[in-house]
Amino acid sequence: MPTAAKLIAALAFGVVVYLAALAFVPGLPEGTPIGRFPQVAGAMGLFCGWAVMGAAVGRGGYGTAVLNGWRTSLTAALALDVLFSVSQMVELSTRGRYDNPMRAILGTFELAVDYLVMAMTWPVLGILLAGGAIGGILAEMAHRRWR
Repeated sequence: MPTAAKLIAALAFGVVVYLAALAFVPGLPEGTPIGRFPQVAGAMGLFCGWAVMGAAVGRGGYGTAVLNGWRTSLTAALALDVLFSVSQMVELSTRGRYDNPMRAILGTFELAVDYLVMAMTWPVLGILLAGGAIGGILAEMAHRRWR
């Protein structure tokens, strides 16, 4: 059911994950095609804000809202990592890098770990943690204001 808290959570986490993606891009290797990565990240933030944070509002105080905001940021970041890794694996497999499907699946996990290591920078983590806390509090405030 659509609520004001879900809308606020979706908008807040769309912005948070978009900004985190922009902070992540400079850490990528030189010449890595970015495409629409920040926009896709923002869309993932919208979805996770609506589905994860929006479903968790009203189940505690503001401390719980901060924890749920961090969980939402982490969920969006991990979902993006998987999506980006699978996309990269498909591109590499069409170029003939993998000789069988099992190597392609293992390659996806290797890519996911590599991207997670690249994302472990203070700007990215700071945006996800601070933005997650703020997004969680905003969603909780919206829930309390417009029940």
